[in-house]
Amino acid sequence: MALYHIHRPQHFEAIIGQEHIVRTLSNQITTGRVGHAYLFSGPRGVGKTTTARIIAKALNCKERKTKDPNPCDECSSCIEIRDGRSIDVIEIDAASHTGVDHVREHIIENSRFKPSKSAYKVFIIDEVHMLSTSAFNALLKTLEEPPAHVVFILATTESQKLPQTIVSRCQHFSFSTVARDILQKYLEKIAKTESTKVDKEVLGYIIQKSGGCVRDAVSLLDQILSSGEKNITPDVAKLFLPISPQEDVHALVRAVVESDVSASLAIIQKLADRGQDMTQFMDAVTGFCRIILLAQMENSLWPELIDSNETKAEVLELKQNITPERLMALIDGLIERRNQIKLSPLPQLPLEMLVISTCGQTAGRGQSPSGDRSKGESEVVKTESAPVVVSAVEPPAPIAAPPAQTAKKSVTARVKELVGKEERLLDENVVRTEWQQLVQKLESVSPSLVFILKLSEIVSIEKTTITLSVQYQFHKDKLMDKPTYRKLTEMLAESLGIRVDLVVVVKEGSQGVQTSNTSQNHELQELAAAFGGEVV
Repeated sequence: MALYHIHRPQHFEAIIGQEHIVRTLSNQITTGRVGHAYLFSGPRGVGKTTTARIIAKALNCKERKTKDPNPCDECSSCIEIRDGRSIDVIEIDAASHTGVDHVREHIIENSRFKPSKSAYKVFIIDEVHMLSTSAFNALLKTLEEPPAHVVFILATTESQKLPQTIVSRCQHFSFSTVARDILQKYLEKIAKTESTKVDKEVLGYIIQKSGGCVRDAVSLLDQILSSGEKNITPDVAKLFLPISPQEDVHALVRAVVESDVSASLAIIQKLADRGQDMTQFMDAVTGFCRIILLAQMENSLWPELIDSNETKAEVLELKQNITPERLMALIDGLIERRNQIKLSPLPQLPLEMLVISTCGQTAGRGQSPSGDRSKGESEVVKTESAPVVVSAVEPPAPIAAPPAQTAKKSVTARVKELVGKEERLLDENVVRTEWQQLVQKLESVSPSLVFILKLSEIVSIEKTTITLSVQYQFHKDKLMDKPTYRKLTEMLAESLGIRVDLVVVVKEGSQGVQTSNTSQNHELQELAAAFGGEVV
């Protein structure tokens, strides 16, 4: 028999994590003020059906004391209900019997007859939201005015799908997921009953995986206990469950925070070599990043999510070295890339791409190496960890132009003086970073366009013009198509905070011609941009 069947609560006091509901129902039973219809809603595996069965036993128990809400669990009525043999407690799976005919035959007609041996006839309708509209309508009258000997208990995981006319006729109790500390004590109690010691790290993973659902947690514990070991360590547990080693999770997050691409890729490759489930690992990384984010927001919940002092110290250190904005971007990337694992030829590839992208963005916006200082400080935007908002940065000082170009630029300068607009120039590092983010945004919208953009290359960035190089003429035609061109330039303008002109050239055969055309038409493009127009 499954472990969650063996340890299923048989009394109100054995139900965990639902104290407010247990207290109310216990008072109703002891005072004799039992409702005629109840609605239990909440996540799966938190005790809705179990509570309904305990109510049925308490109402029909022959040996229950007046001031005690708990059934004796020894009389014939309690034993029959516990074993599912009572003819006066009818459990119906609404997911399998959705029609109005079944409701009329098994509920409405049956409710008219008095109980055979018990004091009450109890109808427990599980997944009640699956009933059809006709079935709900047929049930309304009986649910509103049932016979005195009938009690209805409706259970559902999706109460929002129920008609309001049904909800209003019931006493509604909302069950919630069980808190981490309560569920951990419950699992430790079960493990002790089974004469087994389970490591706290394993229990922490079970609780995280179950999402606070007791049945799921006990089922996972049962799966681990099937190993026959009396001391369950993480090494034993990972043979039965896809556990992600915490040290690898922490090491990867630390490497990403430090923008260490080599260390990050080495960790991922090590996990791939030993057959680690990348979906589970990314879920673990996402969970750890969430803890860091909660710590940054000074949320009181985060210490309860940590199993050791070492992990707590790690979180406190990491939260100081990464901004909330960058951390949220990393979490968004993890969620997005996780969905790509099934489509990837290599399971580790989406995570590797995310790591390279995340670390590359930070490295690309950092201080330039000493060997590149000849380019001037105006070409590099210095940041420590937070992304730079382009609109908040003063425009870099213009570099003195050769005498031959001075005459040409004076025309544009005079026009700008007339219209009263200050020239804003593109920053190469920011443009290349925002370009990668633009490609990522388009992945779900236009895969064919993304394919072309990934094969393209930014060859030059001059003032407000980005020159893009592609391999084939039809790639250029696609990018220069009016709707596509407008969409790209609008998205770039939104990201960079400045109007952008996009020029596309073909690598083979026409590079010189396109460069010449770019030089000849550059003045016209600047004039059009100064007036807020575009060249068509």
